[in-house]
Amino acid sequence: MITKHARQRMKERDITDDQVLEILTAGDLKQNGESKYWAYKKFHGRSDNLVCLAVKIEGQELVVITTLVNWMPHENHI
Repeated sequence: MITKHARQRMKERDITDDQVLEILTAGDLKQNGESKYWAYKKFHGRSDNLVCLAVKIEGQELVVITTLVNWMPHENHI
């Protein structure tokens, strides 16, 4: 599921559904608390890399909370 907030951020940041799927299936993953993760990937041709998704697991469902660009996996993102 992609939240309304994440859809709006996708539109603002020119992130497609296909890119979201690619991040989730082939991107890197970093835990961000219990049942929360950063999923991120660099895309050829984008000047605002890394593209990142904030995701959480709710029961059996993966929820995309928001999208970010120019993201960096700092140590405080754990």
